[in-house]
Amino acid sequence: NLSFNADSSLSPNAMEEKLLKAELDCAFSLVPPHSPKLAYERISQRKFLVLSHPGFAGLKWNETAYIQFIPTIEALRPLFWPREMQSQRVCAEADLENALSLCERGRGALYLPESFVRHRLMSQRLIQCPHPPFEHDLSTYLIWRKDLAASTLQSQFIQAILARRDS
Repeated sequence: NLSFNADSSLSPNAMEEKLLKAELDCAFSLVPPHSPKLAYERISQRKFLVLSHPGFAGLKWNETAYIQFIPTIEALRPLFWPREMQSQRVCAEADLENALSLCERGRGALYLPESFVRHRLMSQRLIQCPHPPFEHDLSTYLIWRKDLAASTLQSQFIQAILARRDS
């Protein structure tokens, strides 16, 4: 019996400011908060994959140029293109749909979390290449103010999200 408004246009810093001012009840973010006044829990962790056109089935992870996904919020870019990928050649930069379309047309490989492309993998429009020789995950955090009372609807919502993560 909860109703809520979602705003996906906020940067991580803007979310944190709104949480501290009690203008948001909770937030989902790809980065943990800086403020010690905020509590947070990791609620998901997604593995990154190297993806390519099915015609390049024998491709090694470092034998191609990459189409680099550019997230809407610039501050999140290093999460999708970590330091370990800096030496890879980039042939194009695009938003998610255009990057996927370019990859499906064989223009280059993509480095994205599996959850972003699961349906395209299942339909065999893209294939997974060998994993890079380094570890890299994309985590999502649930963030809220520590001083929320245990009896509030916000707290019940947060507890329900955390319970789903554990199940």
